[in-house]
Amino acid sequence: MKITIPAFNMLASAFVAVSITAAIFFMPIRVLAQTIQLDESYDDWTQIDPLFEQERSLSGLKTLKMTNDDRYLYLYMEFAEEIILQDGHDYVWLIDADANAQTGRAWSSGGNTLGAELMIAFGDRDITAYLSTATVEKSSYDMGMVNAPTVSSREFEVVIDRRIILEDAPWLVGDNIRVGIAEGTTLREETGVLSYTMRDQVYEPDIFSITKEDESDMRVVSYNVQRDNPFDVLVNPRFGRLFKALDPDIVGVQEVYNYSSAQLASLFEQWLPTTEGKAWYHGGHDAGEGDTHLISRYPVVASDQIDKESTVYMVDKEGQPIMVISSHPPCCNNDDGRRLAFNNMMQFIDRAKKGEGPEAFHLEEGTPIIITGDMNLVRDADQQRTLVHGEYTDPSYGPDMTPDWDGSSFEDSKAANPFMPTSFTWYSPQSSFGAGRLDYIVYSGSVLTQKNAFSLHTPSLPDEAFAPGGVAEGLEKLDTQEASDHLPVVVDFGFPNATSTQEHLNLGSVPSSVRIDQAYPNPFNPSLQIIYTLDQAASATVDVINSIGQTVRHIPRGLQPSGQHTLTLSMESYPSGTYFLRIQTTSFSDTKVVSLIR
Repeated sequence: MKITIPAFNMLASAFVAVSITAAIFFMPIRVLAQTIQLDESYDDWTQIDPLFEQERSLSGLKTLKMTNDDRYLYLYMEFAEEIILQDGHDYVWLIDADANAQTGRAWSSGGNTLGAELMIAFGDRDITAYLSTATVEKSSYDMGMVNAPTVSSREFEVVIDRRIILEDAPWLVGDNIRVGIAEGTTLREETGVLSYTMRDQVYEPDIFSITKEDESDMRVVSYNVQRDNPFDVLVNPRFGRLFKALDPDIVGVQEVYNYSSAQLASLFEQWLPTTEGKAWYHGGHDAGEGDTHLISRYPVVASDQIDKESTVYMVDKEGQPIMVISSHPPCCNNDDGRRLAFNNMMQFIDRAKKGEGPEAFHLEEGTPIIITGDMNLVRDADQQRTLVHGEYTDPSYGPDMTPDWDGSSFEDSKAANPFMPTSFTWYSPQSSFGAGRLDYIVYSGSVLTQKNAFSLHTPSLPDEAFAPGGVAEGLEKLDTQEASDHLPVVVDFGFPNATSTQEHLNLGSVPSSVRIDQAYPNPFNPSLQIIYTLDQAASATVDVINSIGQTVRHIPRGLQPSGQHTLTLSMESYPSGTYFLRIQTTSFSDTKVVSLIR
């Protein structure tokens, strides 16, 4: 066993004095910076020396690192075995905030003693503060503490807010502290007493913008809206402000149970009214049939249930087909239920890439794939590996699949919280479980580029952000907290390598000798005027396909000469929705998306 206490070389540094407001709009000068972001990658810890290291350990703690800035204290732990940090073990973090063994709870190891002002029992989700006048229980929310990941791992990172007030003052302000990791009710030592010297380092959040970097980017939002809350008249205005500020293009929604996708799309029309000829398209369920939905500025040309947890959609973005999944696997201890959901989802994608399964979802190579949802990933990490890497947990599904088109894994967006060193998407102070990342957007990185991305927690934004001209103008401080216990996860995508084609769902084709010149009005009710051109004489047919790939109208036009032709299509007895209009000859076809709105 080797224990090391790092001697930090305090570099000559200069900081420009800036207010929070200035930090929003101007790039501050950084000379000394060791930024830690709780994003489950751990790369930012590589330059920090360990306080404790036990290289040959077969169990228990192997490595402990700490760092800090003026706002936060950060902890990194590596264990010999995979554990779930918030459940099922007895590891305890003791913090002697004033380096005084005479205050707090005494704990001795190897002849050294610390007096812990704070004792954090990770597995029991308990925090005990030993104050001069009393011993009090605190929650992770009381102490501004977040840890990651929420799934099982050998590595974890933890952040705790130094500015929390205990006994009328910030609890951690000294230059030196002592810490230790112990185990069990008897506090068996794992590390011994370790000394740590606080760094003179200023926390500088990344510059944040709520808008797209480029107007041509496609903004995708995943949002668990918590049990029909958008339809609650008291909460609805908060969702209205949020979606108006976020201005999404595609939204994967979870936990709308008692309302249909059409009703949800109507709310979006109230919040973000569309211009003439445009609409909020939708796909998903009728009321009571499930809780996953998709709302889109682009036509939803097909939808299908993978299983009761996940719905898949094909979206047509100006000729670019995109597969989008909205998913909500089961919660909490139901590992097997989540395994089934992720296995089914990845098998569906694998078959779609091979041209198998429902015809409407046969994918051309290079078609972007995006998965959104409240994934409830809170226990075993094998389910996360299925989602991102395509590793099946049931051998009956066959060999592991390769999610992306280039044979690689999907990319995990890991969208950070603005103005915080965290990436949580669920926040519930009423729960014993701390804030964590449960909501995901994963995607095919071979054809999509992630641009601006964030998980919006409005209480964490500085007050100045809500002022006129601020980055959150139009929002209120408690909007995300009062709207839902989940946060909206926002990712903007560029399309540098995607395959754009009008041939999709076997409804379009290659460069054609037939083309649809106009289909108007669009949206229409109930009649549509269609003008199309044949480059040469041919037998033509007109088909109308609904959003689940069914042909609802088939109109033979017979042999027609070259030139322009007109057809009036009546859809008097058909329901509102998105339809795919296809005109084809023996060798060629052309397609157009139209909307019937009654």
